[in-house]
Amino acid sequence: MQPGAIDYTIGRRTRFTENLRQQHHSAAGTMLSAVRVKAEPSVAKALSLRAGAAVYRIESLHESDGVPLTFARNWYPAARFPELPEVLERTGGITKAMAELGVNDYLRKWSRIGSVLPEPEVARRLNINRQQPVLWVENVDVDLQGTPIKYGFTHFAADRVQLLVEHDV
Repeated sequence: MQPGAIDYTIGRRTRFTENLRQQHHSAAGTMLSAVRVKAEPSVAKALSLRAGAAVYRIESLHESDGVPLTFARNWYPAARFPELPEVLERTGGITKAMAELGVNDYLRKWSRIGSVLPEPEVARRLNINRQQPVLWVENVDVDLQGTPIKYGFTHFAADRVQLLVEHDV
């Protein structure tokens, strides 16, 4: 147990704002960039697309109580969500943006959890030393029909967050 760390629950419906508000913490997210790119093979495979298909790579920073907790890099199929960057900018959150784009609910298909030393940008965004490991979660979210809508990596400041994996019973 990490004293003072926030329990961040990873389950079927992982939502940053809900996660923190349930623990009486503030939650804020900032979209740092949204770029249309060609899907690299690993991204295409995770999203069930052909390599080179158009995707949006969206980078974001999330804070709690004014302290950076996560830096995320996520990819979304551009053909399915052509207006995602604009809608996300306007709504301020991916759950609201997805609802506006026709995905009223989505589930976490899988998560892979690890620990690494951060890239320079990740360390800078999380305001940590490059020698301080970060927790990372690689994941895929799907709509209720099982179609992938997001593939991504979230880097967590390891001294500020404890990951709690919930299993549906």
